[in-house]
Amino acid sequence: MEGTATVGLPMGTLRYMPPERYRGENGNAEVDVWGWGAVVFFAATGRHAFDGDTAGALTYQVATHEPDTSVLREPLRSLVRAALSKDPADRPSSEPLLLSLVGRSDLADVVKGVVPQSPSGPGEPSRSDGAEAAFARLGTAAQEAVSQVLLRLVAPGERAEDALRSAHRSEFADGRTPQEVLDEVVAAFTRARVLVWDGDSVTLSAPH
Repeated sequence: MEGTATVGLPMGTLRYMPPERYRGENGNAEVDVWGWGAVVFFAATGRHAFDGDTAGALTYQVATHEPDTSVLREPLRSLVRAALSKDPADRPSSEPLLLSLVGRSDLADVVKGVVPQSPSGPGEPSRSDGAEAAFARLGTAAQEAVSQVLLRLVAPGERAEDALRSAHRSEFADGRTPQEVLDEVVAAFTRARVLVWDGDSVTLSAPH
């Protein structure tokens, strides 16, 4: 075990660290995907994917143990299994993961698909059209962060329509994307009436 990778970290943190972090390698987006898979596994089963009670036991389990995902229903089973791949290159990125969860083929469809539909007045754009327009107006960095933000609004569930949740603003942070870019995404979709941003809480808006 690489001491510098685990010394001083609480057991709760170690349970959600992928093999490369135990080896002392720097984190990247694949680390976040692993953590998502471990959190979803626990939320769906009530069991930790890696349940060792010491750092040494967890190190061994994370490197060698394959959690039993057979108890999960599709599409979660395949997604969690892929997210917990030992090789970071075998894990899906956040955008394909989100697309698979919500059953859409492209991000524009995802943006439209998560928007509750409501009647529009004469000449007033629909909420889904507004969301698509908001996405198009974002800069490149903010567009790339949209899937990251939306992914945090998807909770473990058997069907996408049952899996939408609110999130604390801090949950969008990944240590790489500037907070102002994340806030730009949330603000844009709030103006488009897709999200409700109330203090530090962000949630999908309800149809009127």
